[in-house]
Amino acid sequence: MPKKTGNKSGHEKLRAVWDTKRKQLKLTQEIAADKLGYNSQGTVSDYINGHIPLNLPAALGFARLLEVHVSEVWDGDPELVFKSLPLEDVRDLALELNYEDQLALASLLLERA
Repeated sequence: MPKKTGNKSGHEKLRAVWDTKRKQLKLTQEIAADKLGYNSQGTVSDYINGHIPLNLPAALGFARLLEVHVSEVWDGDPELVFKSLPLEDVRDLALELNYEDQLALASLLLERA
C-alpha cells in the first residue's frame, strides 16, 4: 500500500490532536473515557490507535473534548453519513448526541449547504 502524503487521515488525525492537546488540557485516557461516557480508558486508546474506526458521534465527542473543530480529528463527511442512512436512523443518531454535538453537527451540515 502506498504511503499517504499530505493530510493525515483516519486515526492519525485524532492521534496528532490528542498528542498535541492532552497535556495542555490535562487529559489522561481515563479522564477522557469518563468525559466521553466510555466504560474504560481502553476504548479511548482503541480510538486513538485506530483499533476502533472513528464514527461521527465519537468524532464529535473527541472534538469537543479536545476543543477543536471535528474536521481536525475526523475525515468523514457528515453529509454522506446522513445521506446513506434511512431517515429513521438519522433521527436515532441525532437523538444519541448531546445538545452541543447536535449544534456541532448542524454547523457541519450548514457548511456543506
